[in-house]
Amino acid sequence: MNLIMLKKIFLLLILFSISCQVYPQGKSRGRVKRKYQQEDEVDKRLPLVKIYGRVQDIHRERIRGARVSVNGTRLEVHTNDQGEYFLKGMNTGRVRIVVSCAGYESKYIDYVLQEGNNTVYFTLDKAEPSIRQVMATAQLREQQLPDISGFVQVLSLVNPEPGDDGELAPLIGQNAQTVVSGWSPFQQELALRGASELNLNSSSAASVSVFWDDVPVEGMNPFSTMLYDVDRVEVLKGPQSVLFGGGVSSGGAVRVIPEKPSDKPGAYLVLGGGDFHSRNLRSAIGFPLVKNRANIRLAGMYASREGYMPNSSGGFLNGKNSMGGRVTAGILPAWNVRMNLTATWQKEDIPGLALVNPLFPNEKGERNFYTAGVSLNEPFTSGNNREVAGALLEGKWLRNANNYLVFNTSGFQTEVNSAFDADGTHAPALGYNGRDEKKQLTQEIRYNFSRKSRINGAIGAFGRWLTTRQETRVYPDEQYLAYLMLDLPDQLVSAEGQIRPLATVPVGTSFGTLSGLALQSGSEEINLQQTDLRQAELFADATWRLNPRFSLTAGVRGFYQWLNAENETPYPVSGNSLLGQKTGMLPQLFFQPDSVSEIRNNQAGYSFRASLKMDIAENATGYAGFARGYRPPKVYFHPSGEGEVLSSERVNSFTVGYKSAYGNRVWLDLAGYYQVFRERPSVFWDQFDLVVQEISKVKSFGAEADVKAVLLKGLTLSGSYAFTHARFPDDITPPSAGKSLRLTPEHQLSFRADLQVKISLWARLFVTPSYSWKSRFWFDDAHSPGTEQPAFGVLDATAGIEFPRTGITLSCTGTNLAGEQYLKYAGHPANLLPVTLVIPGPPQMISGKILWRF
Repeated sequence: MNLIMLKKIFLLLILFSISCQVYPQGKSRGRVKRKYQQEDEVDKRLPLVKIYGRVQDIHRERIRGARVSVNGTRLEVHTNDQGEYFLKGMNTGRVRIVVSCAGYESKYIDYVLQEGNNTVYFTLDKAEPSIRQVMATAQLREQQLPDISGFVQVLSLVNPEPGDDGELAPLIGQNAQTVVSGWSPFQQELALRGASELNLNSSSAASVSVFWDDVPVEGMNPFSTMLYDVDRVEVLKGPQSVLFGGGVSSGGAVRVIPEKPSDKPGAYLVLGGGDFHSRNLRSAIGFPLVKNRANIRLAGMYASREGYMPNSSGGFLNGKNSMGGRVTAGILPAWNVRMNLTATWQKEDIPGLALVNPLFPNEKGERNFYTAGVSLNEPFTSGNNREVAGALLEGKWLRNANNYLVFNTSGFQTEVNSAFDADGTHAPALGYNGRDEKKQLTQEIRYNFSRKSRINGAIGAFGRWLTTRQETRVYPDEQYLAYLMLDLPDQLVSAEGQIRPLATVPVGTSFGTLSGLALQSGSEEINLQQTDLRQAELFADATWRLNPRFSLTAGVRGFYQWLNAENETPYPVSGNSLLGQKTGMLPQLFFQPDSVSEIRNNQAGYSFRASLKMDIAENATGYAGFARGYRPPKVYFHPSGEGEVLSSERVNSFTVGYKSAYGNRVWLDLAGYYQVFRERPSVFWDQFDLVVQEISKVKSFGAEADVKAVLLKGLTLSGSYAFTHARFPDDITPPSAGKSLRLTPEHQLSFRADLQVKISLWARLFVTPSYSWKSRFWFDDAHSPGTEQPAFGVLDATAGIEFPRTGITLSCTGTNLAGEQYLKYAGHPANLLPVTLVIPGPPQMISGKILWRF
């Protein structure tokens, strides 16, 4: 079956390549169909005509992603990252070339084409007032949002803007209708349109993946906690496997696009501080080393904040301490060769994790941990840190502005240490200490092509090698843990906050053979897992302009994966566990001692997409499409040592949408979707056994809307709304039957206002309030007790004064101004016990910043 599938994939790729070379004749017997329309096809006997050009603004800043078309024909391309374009496929004579870009006045030039090369430059004037220009590379080339047949949100709030604190999770969680969760700050999980997944293995591909440029970095990325010197963040909703299959995003993708070197010098410095002894320092500087040949950009960051949850045993929890640096060199050895070499390093230290059991009071007998603080065991609330180092080489060889070969080579390695109090109380019942090491190498070779300026796309190959090593150590104390495992939870911590050990199992018929036996006072268990994952992929994707109004986009990607996973649980050093009779893991409690067990799995798969876009007007488009998402099989080792290969998850997604810009002052983006998931994993507890249930025909449907309006020159309003109905089928095995999918609110909305007032020739005031609201949702599919998050809203605001002539901005930011109490996480961390632990969200915080651009 795999060989047959691969043959089909290669056949599709060959046919796709042929279609890029041969396209249908657009005329009947060489006649022009309507007045002033040129012939789309060029007779080989006619002289060859080419147009080279560049698009820039009045300040000579090059405009990326601008649409360049020839009026009355099917010819259309977009400017590349240098604002350049290339057109061919025309006859000599008079033509009208049109350039349009969001935020600028459209411009056209009537030009008489000559044989050979023609050069046409455009300078666009900004529309005042107008919506901000938004560019994305969601289709592996620079485009404006109106030209992309899909729902894409671009968040450009991090380089740096007043009020930005550099954290990715709040940025996308409050502005992109996305839920972010995770028991570890280093393993953030994203949920989009019902697509989410509990990570069972450190090498597992996520349903919603994170990319650094085009490099998949889920599970190991150094950017999930702190960002700095970033151009924009793109949130791509729906299956993205065709174009971003390296991360195998069957539900969506988040792309972090860093700033690149340029030939114009510039720098900025940010200094900030605020509540909870927070300190923030960020800076970047870019300048040319050799004029027109080599540029460099240096960026660095330091951020720290004391934790907002006081711990009675000492210190504060949920703080942060991060530092990092990045060097990017841009080299132009020839006019048609461009290279960017990036080296990055980042280190993060979290003083402690406030994973709290909400059923128990702290040692003072207080239950409201939002106001009273927590009581957790100090040895297991420290040692949470991560260090990442990596390098990325991007090379581009140009035939012309729209036909070029791309080489992307990357290497990353990371080491993560996590420790937490796994029972969530001040009783020393269970401690956790984990170590996770990853190394990843990727290589992509891609050719971006523009065939006769009518078919624009990319074809290429991608390879990935990922090795992971996990070491898990748990420290159970059965004299306290017995209260949770023998249905005596009320006795673990008294109402006054007192704890006491249980030396022997109480005598009673409900305890069976355990009655009267002595309990261990402490032990240690170790589990080791190692994974070697290799992926090879071929892909092709292109947009074919059928006529001046209709465009067809289609693509396919084939996957082949080699997976080798090993699991080992060494025999214990201490004595036998008594409670292991409850879990079935004797002679231990959580992991059954076992020699090395190994699983090998090789599997092929494919994904594809197709969409039709219609240009209703110059700044209005509608589209409809279908995409098949694919996530390769995962490996899960049960505590007994037995391995299980989970099926590949697929999702079929149907999407319709409408995008429009009205007079450059109003932007509207609407989308509706219907998705069907197959073999979607659902995780739940059966007594002390973690069960993974694969469910088909899981459906989700909904609608999303983005609106931005420039009411006045200094006033911009923006908002978004998302409705999602995602449910498990009613006819499956409980407990998930008929329930909503985890991390999926039915309603989400956000609102933001940007107000600027000029108070003099040298200063202007600004105020930026924002509000984000989510309806009720659950943190797990089974809707376990304690995992429900009631509806909540978070209000933030930034105000300040800017001095444009000096480049200095003073600002003050307040987050969670209403003091909303909500959860960042609820669930069963590390899948040790069916006991729900939660992480409270941050309280109200006030901070101030000085930004100097020079």
